[in-house]
Amino acid sequence: SDVPAAAIGGVSANACAQASDLLNAQHGEFLVEMARAYSPMGEKERKANFWSKGMYTITQVVVSAMDAAGLELEATIDKRGKAAEVETARVAWPSDAPAVVDDTTLKRALIALAVASGSPGTAASLVQLPFGDGGWDLPADWRLNATPHPRSVRHKFYDDVFAALEQALVSPAGPPAMRLRVDVIPPELNQAMDVYRAGTLLELLRELALKLATGEGELKVRLCVQAAMGKGVFQGLPLAIAGVRKTMEAMDWQAGQG
Repeated sequence: SDVPAAAIGGVSANACAQASDLLNAQHGEFLVEMARAYSPMGEKERKANFWSKGMYTITQVVVSAMDAAGLELEATIDKRGKAAEVETARVAWPSDAPAVVDDTTLKRALIALAVASGSPGTAASLVQLPFGDGGWDLPADWRLNATPHPRSVRHKFYDDVFAALEQALVSPAGPPAMRLRVDVIPPELNQAMDVYRAGTLLELLRELALKLATGEGELKVRLCVQAAMGKGVFQGLPLAIAGVRKTMEAMDWQAGQG
């Protein structure tokens, strides 16, 4: 690796080297796409190829340096009719990533960059880097092939969703100015799978609603269910939410005193 041997701030040189080696060895396509999305080279490529493709092509990218501010990329550029050239560019960590002050936050920033670039496979690979905190381990009973999922597994998802939602609500851009979306698709919440359970979705919503309503802020929570669409014989609901309202009304929402 070309990463400097000296540690930069609280980030160890070894962590920077390990992360760079992993990206360079296994995620070349991700680095090319990241260069296109977050560096001036991407804009150059789009402009040069507007009328004729192949005038300027980013063919290979490697991480040449890494520090608390971001990554330095070294790209090989193919230009039609000319010899290949090498260009460099800096890519900063995502604005919503934690400040990089040690190995743990370095790993989190790398994962945030992979997620922002639309590369969940790279993010999953970065989780396995042998540095930073140990908070990435899965529970011992994490068996998603059992349906319904064990209660402990379901509540692990519920707790993670609530923690993310709670953090978002106290952010500087908090309510009522922002609209939030939560993507959580274990098998029982994935509508594309035959083990999808509307009951698990409602259980998740109940956990979120009750925690928000009875927590420190005692927020007012409203749950909305999509109404039937269409007219006449063409009226109906998507299969994924058919019967959800009836089930929700029959659930225990701890509406009684206490």
